[in-house]
Amino acid sequence: MKHIDVAQKFVGLDEHDDAEEIINKILKPAGINIDPSETPWCAAFVNGILFMCGLPTLNTLRARDFAEYGEEGSDEPGAIVVFKSHVGFVPEPGKCLGGNQSDGINIGEQLWYGKPIAYRKPPRQTETDTSSDGDIKIQLVELNNNLIRLTQAIKEYTPNV
Repeated sequence: MKHIDVAQKFVGLDEHDDAEEIINKILKPAGINIDPSETPWCAAFVNGILFMCGLPTLNTLRARDFAEYGEEGSDEPGAIVVFKSHVGFVPEPGKCLGGNQSDGINIGEQLWYGKPIAYRKPPRQTETDTSSDGDIKIQLVELNNNLIRLTQAIKEYTPNV
């Protein structure tokens, strides 16, 4: 599954109401330990999606760092669009799918963020379908989170011996 398809699955999540889901399904698996309701997280969202798809990530929260990522691209679906202080994915020309957009994950007009400084294609991006790798990683993350919650619940209700 391509990264743009994985990113689309999270459209509509709100950084306040759905913070736990954003943290546990997107950020934490990629090793990003932030609260999206308190920290600018557009680059963290991009890194989290890339991680889920098995693509290289950047260890950064700076949007501009993506201006040199991967290969040169254009305003076409799947590209990473980089602005002076924002980064996201291109779901269709002129649009930006990203995190930290109006307090959530949504699709907006690129012009809201100013003129793009770069369009980039992730490395190893091919036209072939990578099956359901993104879906499998999402399911594994959900399973891992359920195991963590179960372990915590057992610890809370187990008497100290």
